[in-house]
Order: sequence, then structure tokens, then C-alpha cells
Amino acid sequence: MNKKYIVYLFVLQLGILSGQEYKAFYPQFYANGNRLEMATAGGLRNARFSNIDFNNDGVKDIYAFDKTSGRSLCFVNLNSSEGIEYRYAPEYEGIFPKIQNWALLHDFNKDGVEDIFCLPSTPGIPGIEVWRGKRQGNELRFELMKSPFYDVISIPAGNGFTNLYNAITDVPAIIDVDGDGDTDVLSFELDGSFLNYHQNRAVEKGLGLDTFVMETRDICFGKFYENMFSETVVLSNNKDQCASGLQDDGNPRHTGSTVLAFDNDCDGDMEVILGDVANTRLFMLTNGGTNNAAWMTSQDSKFPSYNIPVEMNLFIAAFLLDVNNDGKKDLIATPNETDGGINREHIWLYLNTGTACAPKFELYTKQFLVDEMVSAGAKSDPAIGDLTGDGLPDLLLGGNGVFNQGVLKKCRLNFYKNTGTKTQPEFTLQEEDYLNMSVLSTQPLALSPALADMDDDGDLDLWLGDGNGRLYFFTNTAGPGGQANFTYVYPYNNIFVGQDAKPCVRDVNGDGLLDLLVGEQNNELNLFLNTGTKNNPVFPSTPDQRNYGSLFSITDFYTFNNSIAPFENQGKRMAYIGFEDGRLSLYEWSGDGINGKWVLLDANVGKVHRGNKLNTELADVNADGIWDLVLGNFGGGVQFFTTPFLVNSSSTQYSTDDNIQIYPNPANDFLQVKSSEQLWLIVSDAQGKEVYAQRTSEALTSIDIKELPKGMYFVKFLQQGKLITCKKFIK
Repeated sequence: MNKKYIVYLFVLQLGILSGQEYKAFYPQFYANGNRLEMATAGGLRNARFSNIDFNNDGVKDIYAFDKTSGRSLCFVNLNSSEGIEYRYAPEYEGIFPKIQNWALLHDFNKDGVEDIFCLPSTPGIPGIEVWRGKRQGNELRFELMKSPFYDVISIPAGNGFTNLYNAITDVPAIIDVDGDGDTDVLSFELDGSFLNYHQNRAVEKGLGLDTFVMETRDICFGKFYENMFSETVVLSNNKDQCASGLQDDGNPRHTGSTVLAFDNDCDGDMEVILGDVANTRLFMLTNGGTNNAAWMTSQDSKFPSYNIPVEMNLFIAAFLLDVNNDGKKDLIATPNETDGGINREHIWLYLNTGTACAPKFELYTKQFLVDEMVSAGAKSDPAIGDLTGDGLPDLLLGGNGVFNQGVLKKCRLNFYKNTGTKTQPEFTLQEEDYLNMSVLSTQPLALSPALADMDDDGDLDLWLGDGNGRLYFFTNTAGPGGQANFTYVYPYNNIFVGQDAKPCVRDVNGDGLLDLLVGEQNNELNLFLNTGTKNNPVFPSTPDQRNYGSLFSITDFYTFNNSIAPFENQGKRMAYIGFEDGRLSLYEWSGDGINGKWVLLDANVGKVHRGNKLNTELADVNADGIWDLVLGNFGGGVQFFTTPFLVNSSSTQYSTDDNIQIYPNPANDFLQVKSSEQLWLIVSDAQGKEVYAQRTSEALTSIDIKELPKGMYFVKFLQQGKLITCKKFIK
């Protein structure tokens, strides 16, 4: 069976700020000779998979909630005769509430629309919340279900009710265990040893399927015991007695389990597949009892042992859904661990080649869906700039490392060359380990890049922040129009700002020198003022300010680095800032460049969650004169959005023709350039190929164009690597 994923260019509109809109766009990406059909989906680390019909066409699609990035991702089934064929469908993502840790879709009221079961939105509650799904016309909607006592599934406790317990780390089973038509719950109790059966008594009480009346029917469903000190599962030799626990073996005590329940042999009772926080495999337990008195009588500790067993580090979760439209449930296994699990070959799809009552799961791929996405592992962090000298913006993508099973985690910097055009960018993976950063594999660190012309020589230099809070500085000796050639210094001037240093370069105080803004985990934005010259930057070893712009009233507590992307708009300094919880916020600067502060304009740009630990970059990627946002997140992917702001809307001294002039136009032998300050200029032909570069004088510069063919040309003017303006002339 062939595998084929497709992404269509749907526009995702994110309305903010006086009715203005942000729109997603989708540059094409290529890797290893293949087009990545879901390149900018944003990454998948450890998703929870469910079936749902998004477009009401009668064919089940796939919903994936990614625990690491905290995002809902939607994939529409194209029901192709060619094989497994899906398209990434971001237009449905906005209908889902913000979710944490886990989410499963299950139609509990049998109305034909799946409902959401998830961790409660109230922080710290280890339980279950339900959002009822419904259709308004052809559109899906979800509304929070409320009980008289909690917005969660509740069970009796004393004189009142208490939240049905499900550990925040765990994934429960949401299924009709006893076959009476209503929905029950299987979840592990507090110390993670016994599986509790919470029976829904709604049908028995004549209340219908749209109600939850929960009762803990069995404190050790299946009568097995999961050792709290290891991954061992002990079966009971008595169908009426819970298995005995094992003695403490000296290893650290743990809790954390995932549960998948299903009737494997159509005999009316439930088998379970377990994942454990201490286990790299899945256990399948076979039920030899009944639907009302479960008793697990055998186990497969390397499931599926008849095929290629699941083997992943660490804490695996399993899900059943029909992937290939044959009416049989297939199996997906993926890590449940947020940051410690593997992030390559980590979404294993097993197709059911047996029957519904005698499934046989055969491994089909270890990279389901994610093999068509750009992924830096996790904590992706983008930087945009021309590194090849062809005048097109390229992409550097940092992250916290690639982690394959049984191999040391390696931090890497991905280099994607822009192989498209100025107006239609496309990115082709050139190097997965740019600048050989994997040499840091003994200390796998998150890498955060920033590009700027620090020494005013017409090319882009590179800053890298790492997970230890240190900075690398890579000097580019290529010159204007050349392929980047880097030499580096590490650690730069012994700067240390705290974990996960995130650099950004801007002239903060207006002295013509590029300064350093470095975010980090402890809610601090560190300012390092440049006391050198345009050609020789000098920075102190300790920050001039640790909370630049007073973004937070309290610092020195763990959240995530302040990922800042400043820009100018109509004479105002503004910035996008990404946060730990996935918010993208917009700020405006008030006051002088050193002692002012950031004033919040919009706390949640677009009101659509783009991924936890959001990293931001601003660039005009498609040369339309509008700032674009390039976003990375904890899920390891990359996403592109337009903004409402024009690139040339800043009121800089070079914004009018009076400051920079070219003449005559048309020109024959020489082009004269008049500038009030030294700048770099780059001449490109109509196809975007750079044909000439030099530094201007502070008065008049003459360019010899006798050898250029007749045609139209563009002259870009840059200051410290930043595009000031672009002018056109005819030869």
C-alpha cells in the first residue's frame, strides 16, 4: 500500500487588533529529494490520536493532540484508492479548546459527533473534563459540559462529589466497558498500581446516554498489579482477588501509565494495552473473565511479539483508530514523555491485516505523518537571512536535539537553502548538521540562532544561544554576495544568562551600533549594550539590564525564554514575543531606548494556539513588503504567517528618495549613487541574481555597469545587514 500525504494551501485567518488579519502561508519544503507535503504543520512529538469526521463527508479523519507543543492538529482523510492519503487541515484547529497533556475523542452520547475527553482546564486537577461535540449546519462545535458540582466527570465522596482521579501524566481509557451503551472510564489509582474501573450508571438509572453517573465498580480491574518500582505487571491466579504487590527492589518509586482498552477477540470483555513510565515497550493483557468481572490471564510483554514489537524510549502510549479506511482499527504507538522521549522514528503505525475480531498488527511506518513535516526534534527556533549570497532569504532552524532510539541525543542546526524565487520561496534541506554542532552530543543543548551583520562588512554573522545559557559568535568572512564562511568563538566573553539563551540583535539606544537582547528561562530579557564600533562590536560579560523593558514584575522563576522579534512601524518600536504557554503577544515600546518599557497591545495575537514555548522571527520571506512571522515551538516544527505591518513603514532616515538617490535612469556605462552615509549596496538582475556589490561612500559612488546586459536591475541598500531600501534602474 502506498503512503501519500497532501497539504492544501488553506488560509488560516487570525483576526487581531482593529480587525486586521494574520494569515498562514505555506512555502514548499524539500528534503532528500522529496517534497514535504505537510512541511509547515508545526511538528508532532507525542500526539494522542483519535478518529473524527471533520468535513461531514462520512469518512473518518484524524485528530492529533500533541502533548509537547500543546496543539490540536487536524488531518482530513482523502479516502484515496492509492493508499493512505491525508491532508493537513489547519482550518479545523480553531474549533478545539486549549488543552493540556492529553485528549481523546469519543462519541459518548451516540449522536454521531465525537466529544472531547481531556485533562481539566483548571490547573492542577488530575481528572477528566468533557466537551460535548455538535454540528451547527455543517460546522463542528464543542461546548464544555457542566455537572452540578464540577466541570469534570465526578464520583461520590462523603457528602458530596469529587473529581474522578486520573493522574496528570496518564492517558486513561474512555470506553463502554460493560456493554450497556454508556461510557465508562479505566484509570490508575493514586500510586499507579491498580487500574480502577469507574462504571457509568446512567443507563441503569434510566438517565440516558448523555449523562455521567460514575461509580468506582472495581478498584483492581483485571485483578493485575503494576509494580510501583518497575514496569513489571503481576497477574492474579484468582479471578476474585487482586494480585499481590512486589517488594521494593531499591529502584526509585514511579507512577505513570497509559491505558488502551478494546475487545480484541469480540467476546464482550476488554483487553488492555499498557504503557508505563519505566518501560520502553507495551504490555498487552488478555482478559479471561467477563465484561462485568475482568480477569487478566495472560500477557504479552513485548507487544506485538508476533510482529516487530514496539520499542521506544520512553513511556509509550497506544491508540486504536482506522487509518486506511478498511473498517478495522489500526494501532499507533508514540512516546508519552514530553521532552525525554525519542523524536525520530517515534510515531509507529501498525496496520490491522487481520480481522476486527482477530486483529493482527503489522508495522507499516515509524514516522506516520511526521515524515512529511519539517522537524528540529523539539524547541525549534528559526532565523531567516541570506547565507548563500544569492539575494534570497534562507532558513536556519535550531532545536534541542535529535534523539533516536539507543543513540545519544545530538543538538543540530538545520540549514534550508531558499531554492525558489523572491516572491515564491521554497526551502531545500542542505545540511542537517550545519556547522557541525552535533559535536556537542555529550551535552545535548537547545540551539537558538540569530543573524545580523555585526561588523558592517556586508554579510550576516551568526549568534547561537545554547541550553546552558552561553553564547556562540560566528564571524562571517564571506563578504557581500558570498557563500557564508564562519569562524566562531565560544563561550563568547563568558556571557551566561541562564538556561536556554535566546539572542536577538537590534540597535536599542539609537547610536548606530547593534546591541544584544538575550532571553532565557527565568522570565528575563537581558540587554547587552555594544560599546565597540560598527566594525568591531564589544559587549560586557554581564548584562546592562536583566529585565529590559520591564516585561515581568517578577523574574528569576522558571517559565521559558522571552523570544522577542522587534520591528518598527510608523516611527514606533514594536515587538512580538512568544511565551511558554503558546501565546504570541504584541508590544509597543514607551520611553527612551534604555529606560523605557514594553506596553502590551495584544496578549494573544490571533487567539489561536500555535504551540508551547513559542519562538519568533520576523522577515519579509516572500518579498511582498509585509513583515512575516516565522514561528518555532516545542513540537519542533516551523510555521509562517503574514502580519498587518509593512516592512518600509518605519520612519528611518533612509525612507525617502532624498537620502539615497541613483541616476541617471536609464543608465549606460555608469550608475551614480548618492548617499548621506556609508551603506552596502547589492545589484541584482530581474531574476534576482546578484551581479555586483560594494560599499558606498558618504557622498557619491560610481558603479561601472558597462559589462552588464541590457535590462532591468535592482539596487538593495543595507545597513548592518538590514535592508534599508531597494531601487530600480534600467540599463
